[in-house]
Amino acid sequence: MAAVGKKKIQVAAFPKTAIISTGDELIPVELIPLPYQIRRSNSYALQGALRELGCAADQFHLPDQPELLDAEVKKFCNIIHW
Repeated sequence: MAAVGKKKIQVAAFPKTAIISTGDELIPVELIPLPYQIRRSNSYALQGALRELGCAADQFHLPDQPELLDAEVKKFCNIIHW
């Protein structure tokens, strides 16, 4: 909207949102990471920021498998009607 000069817009409902993290190095927050791993923390920060705006967001995690990533993202797009 900003690209067309709109600072504020009126909407009927908040958009459907999904936070999709990817990567085999990312692990659930309750696990202890190995030297090559990190916890999936950014998705929780993004979810919290969206919640502050009144927008619910579901979290999903996908492994580093190109075919699976492609198929799953297409499923998400079909669900939200892109």
